[in-house]
Amino acid sequence: MNDSPADAATSAAPATGDAGGAAAATGPAGDRPGHRWSRRRVVAGAAGAAVVLAAGVTGVALTRRRGHAPWGDPARAFPARAFTDSVGVNLHMSYLNTPYGDRGAVRDALRRARIRHVRDGWDADRDDVLEAYRDLVADGVRLDLIVGTPGPGGEFSSELRRQLEGLAEELPVGVRTLEGPNEYDLSDDPDWVQNLRAYHRALAELVDDGTAGRDYDLVAPSFVHGDSRAAVGPLPADFGNLHSYTGGDHPTESHLDRELDLASEVSGDARVMATETGYNTATANEDGQPGVPEDVAAVYVPRQFLENYRRGVARTFTYELVDEHPDPDLTVSESNYGLLRHDWSEKASFTALARMMELLDDAPGEHGTEDLPHTVETSAGSPLRRLLVQKSTGEHYLAVWLEAPVWAYDSGEAVAPETAQARLVLPEGFSARALHRLTGPARQEELSGREVTFTVTPEAQFIRVERD
Repeated sequence: MNDSPADAATSAAPATGDAGGAAAATGPAGDRPGHRWSRRRVVAGAAGAAVVLAAGVTGVALTRRRGHAPWGDPARAFPARAFTDSVGVNLHMSYLNTPYGDRGAVRDALRRARIRHVRDGWDADRDDVLEAYRDLVADGVRLDLIVGTPGPGGEFSSELRRQLEGLAEELPVGVRTLEGPNEYDLSDDPDWVQNLRAYHRALAELVDDGTAGRDYDLVAPSFVHGDSRAAVGPLPADFGNLHSYTGGDHPTESHLDRELDLASEVSGDARVMATETGYNTATANEDGQPGVPEDVAAVYVPRQFLENYRRGVARTFTYELVDEHPDPDLTVSESNYGLLRHDWSEKASFTALARMMELLDDAPGEHGTEDLPHTVETSAGSPLRRLLVQKSTGEHYLAVWLEAPVWAYDSGEAVAPETAQARLVLPEGFSARALHRLTGPARQEELSGREVTFTVTPEAQFIRVERD
């Protein structure tokens, strides 16, 4: 939106056909086009092999991969903790005249949803905001901070430079990434292209040479208009940036493909973060941002996180935590993007997301995973999508859903959800134990055996698999 982590989450690739789990591989931190290389940069050679550039690099070269390139074993499981670490949400902690002024309610909501990563605009002059960040960090939350906007001639002001230098001292463990200007292509600056380039490159130099106090990862600027990326061209970034709103449509591979291609015009083959995406629930709005009913958002929001992660998006920040203003008539889209209503009551999307995070919650730390060869057969007309994760306690969770809508965004009408029977076949020694749903009263269905049938729908469901 036009307002003002990073332990990169393990990336995943698309499942192919109807057999196997989510194909996957761990992606590199990425390269920074047009910028000198620091110790973590990796770039592909002419033949596609990885070449580690000098600057004190040690260890094994990583293969350079686009976030939307398929790779890896289709039965590979990802750590459940890595997936939940890819889930983030946007905040506006400086907006004291909105629900964000209730710092305790913000902390409580993040705890209930088990969300550990947030994105916000860095306001270096607000001691109260800094104190709020410290409280979040004490709760285990980590920050992606948007760093200002260009001044005249793309100037990086000396005051902002000074305050950025003190960021590591003020928040020594809390900030994971710094991010370039937010949607600056919407500004009234007639020279926005040149000024944005100069500003972001200056920011990159501060990050790379240690002036910012720490070697932060840098996220590329975000944009609104499709042609803005080509106008700006390559910029230094550890991560590309998506604002991948679907305009009320359901999350699809083809939409994400387009967004990833646009991001590559600025950040090349670097991995990406979706720093904004989500759904507004202002179904009566006429401002060009189609809204969806709350029960529809409850289906789409978890799917966005799952779809982005399986395609290699390092982290996804949904927009936003809470509705900023009351709007009982649901006519203003900007007032209705929250997972929670203005009075902090839960929308169905918050409940569904919190249930998914609770289901997959796992202990921190490095945990090995065990591949799980399997097949899923279905007669569904829509593509079957899935993602396989494993907890440190050993059980696997296979997320399955149909890439199908439940709402016609263009006409504003409900769509009868597509359903189909599906058959899961597991290897010897493993059994499906339960089917978990995120919405509705019947949240768990008991299963038994290495071959089970179930009903697949557009809502993400999770099959728990255990060793016999």
